[in-house]
Formats: sequence, structure tokens, C-alpha cells
Amino acid sequence: MDRWERLFAQLEAEQSSEESVDRRATAYEVSQAETRNITLVDRMRGHLGSRLVLTLETGELVDGQLVAVEPEWLLLTISGQRTLIPAQAVVTFRNLSRKPVVQEHSEGSSEMEEDERHSALAALRKRSREWSLEQVLRAIQSDRERIALSAGPIEVLGMIVAVGTDHLDVHTEVERTPHTQAPVVVTVSAARITKIVLL
Repeated sequence: MDRWERLFAQLEAEQSSEESVDRRATAYEVSQAETRNITLVDRMRGHLGSRLVLTLETGELVDGQLVAVEPEWLLLTISGQRTLIPAQAVVTFRNLSRKPVVQEHSEGSSEMEEDERHSALAALRKRSREWSLEQVLRAIQSDRERIALSAGPIEVLGMIVAVGTDHLDVHTEVERTPHTQAPVVVTVSAARITKIVLL
């Protein structure tokens, strides 16, 4: 090989190396761009029907099967009970897959069909668009469902009687105080709700 051939061979090797670096850089940039566009909801949808472990802002560890997920809430089966958890109450998720499932709207797993006694829950399965947390709370109110609502360290048992944009009123079953044993209406900040169980 003469000097020209060596020179051209060297230039060709450098060009191949640069193209390889460019391909790797482009692949990395594409991967980063895709990651930037993935939402937490998209990642959670990849777990529909699967066990999910999360920590609430109260420090409570929740372990259940993910039934439905929307930007504002998750529905899990925990110890046999369907539990609605506002997304804002969740601090951490354990072992959440990086693979997203992007959908126009989410659909619950087939397990949702097993619980037709709650028409608000049955409606979740049949909807054609996303439901906000406020809409779900109004559906529970209209069905006059008995609930156990957790808001921080407080648990309220009763029925939702009104839903505002940032709060709800729960008619309690029994409020035990030194002055009364009668049911009362408790107003709860929607921002403080950590979970709701239909009883």
C-alpha cells in the first residue's frame, strides 16, 4: 500500500468513525426526545391489570392491582376493595416500567367487569373520553354510594352530598363528639384527599 492509499484508507476510517458517532448521537437525541414526551400516566398504563406499589403523601404504602388510570386519578383493587387515589396524593411508584402505553383514553382491565354493582365504576369502563377527578366524585355522589374517604390522617365515612371544584361535602354516618351523636356534614378539601373506597 503506497502513501496515497494509506492516506485514503485513514480518511475513510475517520469518516466511518464520525458517521458511527453521528448515528449514536442521533439515536441518543431521538431517545431523549421520546423520553421527554412520556407522561407518568403513559407509564402507568403499561401496568394496567398488574400489581403496583406506591407511596402516598401521608407515608402510607399502597399495594394493589391497577384497574384504571387517568391524569388525575388511579383506581386500584387493594385487599379486594376498589380504591380511588387522586394522582396528586401519590409521591412514589415502585418498579414502574419505562415502557409507555400512549392511548387516546384508558380502559380498565377485564377485572372491572366483575364489579358491576357500582354503576359509577361500571361507567368508567364504558366511557369514550378521560374523566377528571371531579367528574368521578360527582358520579359517586349521584349513585349515593357509601364511602370511606381518607384525607391525610383523617378518615370520614358517609356519602358525598356535594362536589365543588376544589372541595366536597360528606354526610357522615356518625360524628362522635362530647356534644352530639348525630350525623354531620364534613367539608373536605379535594387537594387533601389521599384515597376513597366504595363501601
